[in-house]
Amino acid sequence: TLSLLNRAWKSGFDVLMLTTDTWQLGWRPTDINIANYTHVHAFSSDVLTFYYPGTPGNELGESDPAYMAKHHDDLAQDKGHWIDSSVWHGKPHTWEKVRWLIGEWKKISDGRPFVLKGIQSVADANRALEIGCDGIVVTNHAGRQVDGAVGSLDVLPEIAEAVGDKMTIIFDSGIRTGSDVFKAIALGAHVVMIGRLFVWGMSHEGVHGCRHVIKSLLADLDILMTVAGYRSITEDVYKNKEALRYSPSGVPPGPAEHARL
Repeated sequence: TLSLLNRAWKSGFDVLMLTTDTWQLGWRPTDINIANYTHVHAFSSDVLTFYYPGTPGNELGESDPAYMAKHHDDLAQDKGHWIDSSVWHGKPHTWEKVRWLIGEWKKISDGRPFVLKGIQSVADANRALEIGCDGIVVTNHAGRQVDGAVGSLDVLPEIAEAVGDKMTIIFDSGIRTGSDVFKAIALGAHVVMIGRLFVWGMSHEGVHGCRHVIKSLLADLDILMTVAGYRSITEDVYKNKEALRYSPSGVPPGPAEHARL
């Protein structure tokens, strides 16, 4: 852990975001089939050849010296036991571990911000504030971690109401269009995050593709605000539920009408 923190700081990153929604990867059959986990890389070569010929698997983590020092010559053997709880899962973390991590990051970075990703309740948002987080990300990791997890947009308003004036609220999960950004800001988010959008652009055209996707999203939002008659995100849209046809009970007024413009 400390090795990763120091590497991040020395690489120029000055905000640490702890992804509590993915500190333990969910059970994802497709990812297991294609060895999209570090521990499955060597174990699944036959499976990979069958499903995706030529796919090498995921070697993420093997560039970290602390990780390699832990496994060293036993790496291939440990990968073969990826499903064993001593290697991959069965190690739940606690709030005290998060508090410790905040302290270590603040020492390494000389007090730079710490953000906790994966908050889905007011209780956890308050706890994050209490232990010293500078911001939180309201997200269920796009529903990929827990089958049946509550929708992040459904819990965003109550979380924003509880702690939005005390810390930065970032929304994540399924942002694809300008209207998605608009809805999240109107329901109390200060910032939104995107994941797949820029990856799609980057995989197609590298840096230029990434830039194009971001510019397209911003243009979409700008046009939407013009059409809807709003001039400013901060003054006209932020926490403006009147801008939405919104049902706080979670029961939409009509089919697919929940949180519509």
